[in-house]
Amino acid sequence: MNINKDRFTNLVGMRNIKTGISVFLCVIVSRLLNLEIPFYACIAAVISMQSSVTSSFHAGRNRMLGTLVGAATGLTFALIAPGNPILCGIGVMIVIFVTNFLKWNKSASIGCIVFSAIMTNLNGRSPVNYSVNRIIDTFVGIGIAVLVNYLIFPPKYLDKVLVTCNSLVDEIILLCGERFCCNKNIDTEHLNKQVSSLKSHIKNYKSDFLINKKELLQVDKVTKISTICDKLFAHINIVNSLEDNLLLDDKNKESLFQIYNRDILNENYKNTNLNIVYNYHMSIVIDCLKALLSMNITKREIIKTSCSK
Repeated sequence: MNINKDRFTNLVGMRNIKTGISVFLCVIVSRLLNLEIPFYACIAAVISMQSSVTSSFHAGRNRMLGTLVGAATGLTFALIAPGNPILCGIGVMIVIFVTNFLKWNKSASIGCIVFSAIMTNLNGRSPVNYSVNRIIDTFVGIGIAVLVNYLIFPPKYLDKVLVTCNSLVDEIILLCGERFCCNKNIDTEHLNKQVSSLKSHIKNYKSDFLINKKELLQVDKVTKISTICDKLFAHINIVNSLEDNLLLDDKNKESLFQIYNRDILNENYKNTNLNIVYNYHMSIVIDCLKALLSMNITKREIIKTSCSK
């Protein structure tokens, strides 16, 4: 049965595939380098394979730092009395203290694991050779994971940023049209989740290595769009909190007509306090909508509202 390539990668997950490739390469490289226990290189690769190249680098760095502290402490204690229960307990406390003191908090657990491996798994082997081999194993696993993540289908956060942004703006324009032209409710909570997702993609992109100045300009533009969305939702929530059946003034009606090409049919505007407040916030909402339309990331047709006349 033929399976579409994109569908297959979506079902299995590209990170899963790259993790499998990394482990495969770890075993091959370990054999070529005559490394004693490929298991440690494979574990380092699995832990270091993250959703972005930068995340892989940081996870690998944390493991490497923890390995160095654990190996140094394990070597020192193994030269005194390998496998000694009291020294094992003291050594773990020292590893945790050192990593916390150096603010390598995420390295503490792997440091304890490496220390314990050296103290309990020597089986007559040289503590020096065993400790050095654990460092080499870890370095090999980390290096392979980072290279695989960088070279094989590297994460395309820019695509995620632009697609999420375009989808969000489209939905906002449509839902605001249905709200203010057709008097339908807006699920602002749903839209806020989409904005949070967009901000998350932006953060991941900006933290990654694979960026250039032209792409960064686009992402900065998207960041401005997310800021406009925050402002828009704040004023929509205020509008929703006001009484029903408030009236738009002529200026706001004309502005909505320019955006949606629909006449807003309501009673003649009355200059009451609530209507003044309502129209003030509506003017800001409309300005935000115009700003979003003027900042299209890709070419997009004006979305028409689907409410009945």
